[in-house]
Amino acid sequence: MGLSFLTARLGEYKSVFLYLGISIVLELVFWLVPSFVVSAVAVALLGVFLGPLFPTSIVLATKLLPRDLHVGSIGFATAFGGSGGAILPFLVGVIAQRRGVESLQPMIVAILIIIGLLWVCIPIVGRKQDIAIHKAAGESFTKTEEA
Repeated sequence: MGLSFLTARLGEYKSVFLYLGISIVLELVFWLVPSFVVSAVAVALLGVFLGPLFPTSIVLATKLLPRDLHVGSIGFATAFGGSGGAILPFLVGVIAQRRGVESLQPMIVAILIIIGLLWVCIPIVGRKQDIAIHKAAGESFTKTEEA
């Protein structure tokens, strides 16, 4: 909840890269520092910084897509994300069972890097572009929304 203010200030695109970067560092700390207390704090903070990724991507999708595609595309993204939330942990568990638990941390770092690489493929939308897109769609804005 607290990161929503930072996300609004930085913008969705930049904030996701910031959160992913912090998440990768925290995952490396969890993996490489042999202290229970440090690991516990790193995992707790990891959850804090991974939490806003999905809602932020949904917000960005509403800015990038025309209004008539919002329901279908966000529904598809949610269903696809739920499937990934079920399949990916299963696959990671299968790999960990065959290769050992020590293979979990490198896989998590790799997944975070892949998320970052996929995020690079999303076009950047700034506030002024967002207003121009919505104005072109015939929506009205007040002066405070344009500022």
